[in-house]
Amino acid sequence: RVHGVLKPLAHAVRSGTALRTPSLAAFTGPSCRARDLSCFFERMEGELCGSGAQHNHLDLEDEGFVRDESFSLQGLKLIPVAFRSRGWFWYTSQLLSWVMRPNAALAADIKAALESSRLGAALRRGPVIGVHVRHGDACLARERRRMGRTCYSLERHLARVRGYARAHGIWTVYLATDSEKVLDEARRSTEFQFLWLPNVTRQRATPARIIDRTVRRRVATGETHLSAREAWQATVDVMLLAECALLVGQMTSTLFRTAISLRAAACDCVMPFASLDAPFCSDYGVRSGVVRAGAGAGANRSFWC
Repeated sequence: RVHGVLKPLAHAVRSGTALRTPSLAAFTGPSCRARDLSCFFERMEGELCGSGAQHNHLDLEDEGFVRDESFSLQGLKLIPVAFRSRGWFWYTSQLLSWVMRPNAALAADIKAALESSRLGAALRRGPVIGVHVRHGDACLARERRRMGRTCYSLERHLARVRGYARAHGIWTVYLATDSEKVLDEARRSTEFQFLWLPNVTRQRATPARIIDRTVRRRVATGETHLSAREAWQATVDVMLLAECALLVGQMTSTLFRTAISLRAAACDCVMPFASLDAPFCSDYGVRSGVVRAGAGAGANRSFWC
């Protein structure tokens, strides 16, 4: 959902208007009275243009607005002239990093998670490889068709980084996954030392429905606190993944693209990464991502960025 903020934010930067902190009722519970993105991140009001700036209502359900703000359709003119030489990846990474500035509570949890996962101690010793394995509802037949995805094993991910690991002597891996079976695979490994976020609910079997349907049901039943907890855990996970020196995953996953953008914004560089299926894309609401040839059953299919 956070990526949906980038188009209104880019529009605000170009037009000299301010952006109000978006509501987030479906992913917040009663413990956060604001019920908006500030339940996770710093507020946006007044940061860009001052308190006297004009505020416009921008609707992501408006297909015209989404197309007008689409890089795949509009190109470099969406980037302010001063930043065009840096390119779309740099620009959207900077925007996302600004949106995802942790609030005090989230920052405290990230700090605690660095220690409870032992990633903090590992990073103090040297670089760590970050691996993201997305299974869950992404492995449903409908989602595989919609996103051109192939659900790869942990081993397929590791095969992409063994050469790098040997060359640089990095054998510690931070693993972000929603699958208990993937953790079982990691526990059996004698090659890498795996670290992961503890006390997180993961699934052993592919769920019966996509997460979007579950989120809508929880809104109807007044159980949005469950979605809020899962979103919080996923946010902590992506923040830890973004601390790693090399990232391995699938670009058809929003979480993986988020980690790459946050890492790039932090170092102002393009850090090493390996994608098992597609190049990077950032174009919310548009099927502009394309799974490359040879990347499993979804090869040459477009997907939503």
